Amino acid sequence: MRSLGGRPISLERSRVPESPQLRAVLEHGLVDGSITRTLRAAGLVPVRGDQWVEARRLTAEEARVLDRPPTDVLLASSHFTWDANDRLVERLESVLDPERFRLHVRLFEGYRR
Repeated sequence: MRSLGGRPISLERSRVPESPQLRAVLEHGLVDGSITRTLRAAGLVPVRGDQWVEARRLTAEEARVLDRPPTDVLLASSHFTWDANDRLVERLESVLDPERFRLHVRLFEGYRR
């Protein structure tokens, strides 16, 4: 993703299970431009997930793609989701400009006393 000034602000890599429905993305593109809608259309519905976020220096490849010095410190996120049968739905690795991104975590969703 790039900012209005043209400088890259994120690098995201998504890995999903191989399937004929997802292979079709290469030819037809994402459903409504959305990876989430595409995964759901392929029957991959996440019900739980884990995410880790850390601040770290860029790798040489990330620095090249993001057009930044490798000494820059950005947010790095690893995000995993699984379906109701504990099958992996998506693994998402992101490197994010901390001036443009923030993390929001909702706690105790669905908790009832």
